[in-house]
Amino acid sequence: MRRVINAVRAATTRTHLLRRVSYALHGFLVGLHLALFILQWFPIEKLVTFPLTEDDDPSDTSLSVALTMSGTIFATVYGALLVWITQKLALRRLLTSRQTLTAMHDEYNSWIGIGSALYTLYGQCRLRSALPWVLCVTVYLINITVLHIVTPSMLSLPIGRKSIIDHVATRLAYPDVDGLLYDGQSTEDGAADLYHALFTDASSLLPYVVLFNPDEAPGLAHSTIYDLPIVGSESDSIAVVNSTIFTVTCGSLDSLKLEDYYPKDAREVWHYNVSHILPDGTKQKHIRVKNILPNNALSLTWPNISGHDTRPAWNRSFYAYGTFDIEDTEGELLPNFTLPRRVAAGAPVNMSIVGCNLEGQHSTIGVNTTTRLAATSGESYLATSAEWAPWKPLDPVPREDLNILDLWTTAMSKQYETHFSLGASRRYNLGFMDKYLISRLNLALPSYTEARVPRERVQLHRLQNALSELVAAYFWSMNQVNVDNQYGIERTSKTETYVPQTVRTLRLNRMSILIGFVVSLVLMLLNYFLVRPRRSRTKGAVDALDTLGLLQTIWFVRGQPDILSTVGRVERPEALRLREAGMFMVEPDLERSACTGGGAGDPIPLTLVSSESPLTDKWRERERELEREMAMIERDVDDVLSPYQWGPSNSSHS
Repeated sequence: MRRVINAVRAATTRTHLLRRVSYALHGFLVGLHLALFILQWFPIEKLVTFPLTEDDDPSDTSLSVALTMSGTIFATVYGALLVWITQKLALRRLLTSRQTLTAMHDEYNSWIGIGSALYTLYGQCRLRSALPWVLCVTVYLINITVLHIVTPSMLSLPIGRKSIIDHVATRLAYPDVDGLLYDGQSTEDGAADLYHALFTDASSLLPYVVLFNPDEAPGLAHSTIYDLPIVGSESDSIAVVNSTIFTVTCGSLDSLKLEDYYPKDAREVWHYNVSHILPDGTKQKHIRVKNILPNNALSLTWPNISGHDTRPAWNRSFYAYGTFDIEDTEGELLPNFTLPRRVAAGAPVNMSIVGCNLEGQHSTIGVNTTTRLAATSGESYLATSAEWAPWKPLDPVPREDLNILDLWTTAMSKQYETHFSLGASRRYNLGFMDKYLISRLNLALPSYTEARVPRERVQLHRLQNALSELVAAYFWSMNQVNVDNQYGIERTSKTETYVPQTVRTLRLNRMSILIGFVVSLVLMLLNYFLVRPRRSRTKGAVDALDTLGLLQTIWFVRGQPDILSTVGRVERPEALRLREAGMFMVEPDLERSACTGGGAGDPIPLTLVSSESPLTDKWRERERELEREMAMIERDVDDVLSPYQWGPSNSSHS
């Protein structure tokens, strides 16, 4: 241990080593502030958090106080180390250079403290001795003080919210319909009874769904269905889940023609068989249109309905028709298609018929894990305008690409019906899907109090939006009626979500860091100017002195009695008078100068200097010379004053 202490003590006596350490300490301070600024700029420091549990008091400031105290301790210790090593080297530099005694005095006084430095700097206005160096020392100490102030304010621990990764059980919006697509595609009664029950049960919810706010049904947002957290949590976080946006586009039909009607021998027509020409010139036949008498009623149909054709191409393309007018955004009205009412000539039925295509777009949407509602409204995906264009059915899809969209025809055929009759024959009633559309379009149907209502007009894009919302509501209802997975269509998964958590987040103050960075740069520059060797340095000067206490001062002037005699002649020892008296050059002590006592490292004996000491002889010789000069002056004065002295010998003469 003693060897270590001796090694450290020996190292601190090596000026060149201390100078390098000083440069390194100041450079490290600059680099530290630069690193903190980079961390705050990106900001990376926010990754450091301290979570708060339910038992923690958010108003507890013990951690913040500990952080502030740590910053204060660091600033105090590091600042003291910088001042110590810089002062040590600066004073060694001072005492090994040739300069005036006053400059030496002023520069040393400026190192005592910031108050002494400011007072010494003020004294340079009255007598300038070492203004540049006193100014450097003063600015250095001021910057150390500023560093001590700003360092504790660089770090803080405010209370905030941080999102942590969690996984929640989610029910997928798309049910498992592979069995419906590949095992029971036929809509005949021979299909599985369970599948028939699923389609009818799903349609039974539509009268209730239409009463909901389109954005307040968990899992459904207008024309969008999305994966749904099975159980709501209290985390109030947002989970990004998969969603499907359904879009229905409709167009006009060219060359509509009545092909047949059924039955021919009845008083009322039940339905009509209609055909039209596709854009490629192909004739599409076997379109069944019901005989609808009331105004503002509608229905859905698809080609080849009599043969129960469930080809995939037709499952995504269908027709919508009704006893209301349709116009596009430009105000162009769709021409009505006139159909006979009876076998014999009778009042015709004016029908609006459009062809429609169903498409789905996969996307993602944010869902609140507490309310299980979409964070954004699905209304943004609805159409705001539409213009008439010739309708063309979608191309067939490969068997391996079948999905839930290809069940739409089956869904239309298996829907529940109301008791609202569409015609005088009472053969067909208004379906639940049809009623959903009428409610969405705000169409008025005849009632008991009002047997006839005026024919209304619907905009094309509103009809498309209502159909899109109908598709989404129906497929959403499949999961709702699948209680305890009785239909075997439920699909679940784990969804990654970000749960907000109350934490204390580490924050860096940019202003404090910038101030600290500028201060550290100034300190590094001032340190370089204060500790580098001066040009006036005397070769061979003793560099062991790094302070000017009383003992060091006595040792420094031990061989220079002129300094004592010059300063000692000042009658009134005021600061300014003493500084004026010290404005003469002082040579530093050389290593070959006399030393009172043993060699280097030897203890100085506690005895008075003997009479044989060269310094003592020199001082005594000087005293004897002064005594002889005083004696000669006294004799000269006596010789001049002796004739005028009064006494008894010359009283009579007077």
